Amino acid sequence: MDGDFRKPKNIEPGKSAGGYGFSVSSKGDPCGTDFMSGKVMCVDVRKNEITYYDTGDVNNFPRRGRTDLQDRFWFGLYGGNAINMLDMHTGKMSTWKWSTPYTTPYLATVPDKDGYIYSSSNTSERLLRLNPKTGEMVEFPMPNGPGNFDTKKINYDPTTKKKVLLFA
Repeated sequence: MDGDFRKPKNIEPGKSAGGYGFSVSSKGDPCGTDFMSGKVMCVDVRKNEITYYDTGDVNNFPRRGRTDLQDRFWFGLYGGNAINMLDMHTGKMSTWKWSTPYTTPYLATVPDKDGYIYSSSNTSERLLRLNPKTGEMVEFPMPNGPGNFDTKKINYDPTTKKKVLLFA
């Protein structure tokens, strides 16, 4: 493998491949969010080329993401008040917009065993749950009080049959 994924050969002059919330596909290709441009960037490390995917608005402010086993990059669309998914095989983007104003999803998990995606809202103090198959969205108010549910990562406990979420 030749090159540096942070400096792909096809990058525009004056731009960088620096991003946020990077996750790696099954092929070893990183995808991440470019918070300030409102885009998702994926780098083909074998070709050392970058591809940008537009989220629809520069003010969407995509945040942290994770890649599932089907190479789908799930991420929070902070300014867009949504959870998004980029299919890394097809380049198709899907969006689930939250109805509560200023929910600001900060991150997105990969689907759990039941297919649910989770996110955190550090502006409305809620845990968010999305069923991408049905579009059902549920908000769980967190009891900590204003400014205390500022989680940056949600994981599942693999040691139990019960659904246990771990926050960091």
